[in-house]
Amino acid sequence: MARTATIFAIVLAVVFAGCAGFGPSVPNAEDMNAGDGAGDEVGSGNGDGANDDETTDNSFQPFRFDRPGTYTFDVMDANEGTGKLVWDVQAIDGENVTLNSIFEFGGERHESSMTVNRDDAIIDLAFVPGGQYAVQTMYAGAMSSAYGKDLRVGQSWSFTTQDGTMTYEVTEKRTYAGIECYYSEVRIDGSVVRDGCYSPDHGVAPYSAYYDESGKAVLEVKLVEYEAN
Repeated sequence: MARTATIFAIVLAVVFAGCAGFGPSVPNAEDMNAGDGAGDEVGSGNGDGANDDETTDNSFQPFRFDRPGTYTFDVMDANEGTGKLVWDVQAIDGENVTLNSIFEFGGERHESSMTVNRDDAIIDLAFVPGGQYAVQTMYAGAMSSAYGKDLRVGQSWSFTTQDGTMTYEVTEKRTYAGIECYYSEVRIDGSVVRDGCYSPDHGVAPYSAYYDESGKAVLEVKLVEYEAN
C-alpha cells in the first residue's frame, strides 16, 4: 500500500506540475486515484468474457519490459501540441532494463539513456522528458484492480467517486503497430472519460486517450511503430 501511494503521489505531481517543462492537460484526473482507496468498490467482474477463451497468462504490469525492442509513440496534447516519444529497450539483464528515451516536442529534442529496475521503472521513467505522458496513460487508478491479474474481455470494475459511479471495462482486443492489447474504457456515469489498450506481453499501453466533458480528446498517446531488436 505504501508503494502504491508513493506511485500515485509521483504520478499526480508529474501530471500537474509537468516534467522538464512539459505538462499534459487532463481534466479527468479523478480516474487516476479512484481505485486507490479514494472510492468504494461497488462491483467487479472476475472473469472470462464469452469472446475470449485464452488460457495463457494475460497479467498486466505497467513497464514490465521483458524483451528488447523499439517503441515509437505519437503524442497529442490539446494544450501543448504534438510530438513523438521513443523507447529503445536495448538490453534486459534479470530485473534490470537498459533503454534510451527520445522525446521530440515543440521543436525540442531530449534524449536520455538509463538502466532501471523493472519494479521501479514507472517511477524512473516519470522523470525523463516525455515520461509524464507515458506514466499518465499507462498507469491509471481505475486500472489498479487489474494489475497483476489476467485481463479478459468482459471484465469490469466499478467505484463510487465524488463525481459519480466510475466503471472500468475491458471491451475487446485490438492491435496497434503489430502489438495485440486489451482495449478498455473508463466511464463516469456512463460517459467515457478515458480509454486505453493494455498489452500484457509487452507491459505497455499501445493506445490511451483522455476526453473532456464534450467528448473531445485532450490527450492521446498512440503506438505507431514497433521494431523488435
